[in-house]
Amino acid sequence: MNRPPAYQFYPKDWLDFRVQRMSLAAQGAYMKLLCFMWKDSQDQCSIIDDDRAIATAIGVPYDMWKELRAEIQFPGDPILIEEGEERRILRSARLQREAEKQRNHSIKQAERGKRGAQKRWQKEHSQGHSSGHDPAIAGGMTENGSSSSSSLKELNKEDVLAQKPEKSLSPAKPSPKKQPIPISLPEGFTISDDLWEWGSKKNYVREWMEREFEKFCDRNRATGERYIDWEAAFRNWLLKAEEFAASRNGRPPMPNNGRALNRTERIPL
Repeated sequence: MNRPPAYQFYPKDWLDFRVQRMSLAAQGAYMKLLCFMWKDSQDQCSIIDDDRAIATAIGVPYDMWKELRAEIQFPGDPILIEEGEERRILRSARLQREAEKQRNHSIKQAERGKRGAQKRWQKEHSQGHSSGHDPAIAGGMTENGSSSSSSLKELNKEDVLAQKPEKSLSPAKPSPKKQPIPISLPEGFTISDDLWEWGSKKNYVREWMEREFEKFCDRNRATGERYIDWEAAFRNWLLKAEEFAASRNGRPPMPNNGRALNRTERIPL
C-alpha cells in the first residue's frame, strides 16, 4: 500500500491552547517535527529522540533546541509522547490517528473498487449469455416451408454443445489469503497459561512479569498501539526488558530462585 503523501491540516486543532502557549519559534519547530515524522518514519507519526540530531535537522543550535523542546514538552503536559528505553522516540498521537484514518480509508476504497469491478463483470457476463432466437434456425426449414425435424435436432445439439463451457487447462489460481488486521489492546487481555509456562522456562520471577505486564498495558493504552498478536507483543516486551536489565546490571534480570510460576492465577486488567 502506498504511503499517503500528505496529512490534513485542521486550523481548529492548530489553534489549540497546547500549541498556542508556545512561542512562534517553538511552533515552527513543532510543525517541522510533524513534517519529518510524516515524511520519514515508517509509522508516519514518530521520530528518534536525539536532541543533537533534531537540532541539526530543524536548523538551530543545540542550546536553542533545548529551550524550544522545553516549550513543546511542557512540564506536566507534553504535547509529544516520549517512549522507548534503548531506542527512545517522540510520537505524535494526533499524527498516529491521522495515519490510521488514511490507511483505513484506503483499504475501504480498494474493497469498494473490487466489489464494483465484480458487479460489472457479472453484469457483462450475464448479458453475454442472454438467450435469443438464432437466425440460423431458419436454415432448418425446407424450401416449401415445412420444417425438417432432423435439421432442427442437429441445430439443437450444436446449440447445447456451444453453451457448455470449455474446461480450462490452466490450474485455478488460489484465492488470496485475507491479511490479519492489527487491533487495539483487547478488553480482558491477561497473562495466559502459555505465557506463564513460557516465562517459567525463561526463569522469570512472577512478580517481575506482573510489573512488566502492567507497564506494557499502561503504555499501549496511552499510545494506542495496535498488534496482530498481543501475546507475541508482550513476549517481545519481556525480552527487551531482560536485555535492558542485563545491560544495566551486567547480569540477567531477577532469577527465579527455583520457584516455579503459578499458572493457575491470572491478572485482570
